[in-house]
Amino acid sequence: MITREQSVKRFCEKAEEAAASSYLFATKKIAEMLDVIATSRILFEIFDFCCAGEDADQLRKDFFISDGTHDFFCAPKKSKQFVALGFYVLKDIADGITDFNAFLTKYFAGDEGLLHGYEVFTANFIIPFSNTVKNVAENVMSAQDIQNGKITVFTQEKPDIDLQYLQGLHAFIQDEIRKIELSSGGEYYELLIVDKAILSAAEKLDVDALPPLAVAYKYAPRNKKLETNYKEVIELLTDHGILKR
Repeated sequence: MITREQSVKRFCEKAEEAAASSYLFATKKIAEMLDVIATSRILFEIFDFCCAGEDADQLRKDFFISDGTHDFFCAPKKSKQFVALGFYVLKDIADGITDFNAFLTKYFAGDEGLLHGYEVFTANFIIPFSNTVKNVAENVMSAQDIQNGKITVFTQEKPDIDLQYLQGLHAFIQDEIRKIELSSGGEYYELLIVDKAILSAAEKLDVDALPPLAVAYKYAPRNKKLETNYKEVIELLTDHGILKR
């Protein structure tokens, strides 16, 4: 069985093969790159999340631009947009929807014709795109469950790649809720209510709801009998500006 790490590595290897390939075999190699996505759960979920809500045509207008004299590609600064844009552009090339020759000539014109243009394209689009996918995947895979060390990936609400700290918050609070529910008394009822509200906000990526909940969490009644994740949660919320130092 192929692991998450192996599937991401395979995707990057296919990108490198495409970059090293002859221009004549480019579309075939690009198609092989995209085929890896369908066989990898983590890649499929990442692309599904990143493409959701992103308009393919608008992305092209925003990042394939002109200065009035030259047309050129300007890479998105946001990883989510680059992942979506890369998928849409490469899929259209692989499917033959995009006139690849015209595309290279317009945006990646090389000094030595199409062969050099393809080298410019792979160096400035395919490899940076592949690296972005790898970084996003590694961020998701590093968001581990605090208790058992297994990778945690939300299936209902995918975490925004810029909000990875919510994965850690989710794990800390979930662990704390479990401890409260296993305790004998009802003295932690108020803390349990706050914890469940924080857990819900983390799952929904509702950052705006976190500041007041963070304050409530900080001052909720607790004692030494219950081993909570108070220190870790406060540190995480403070580090990300939800709580003020």
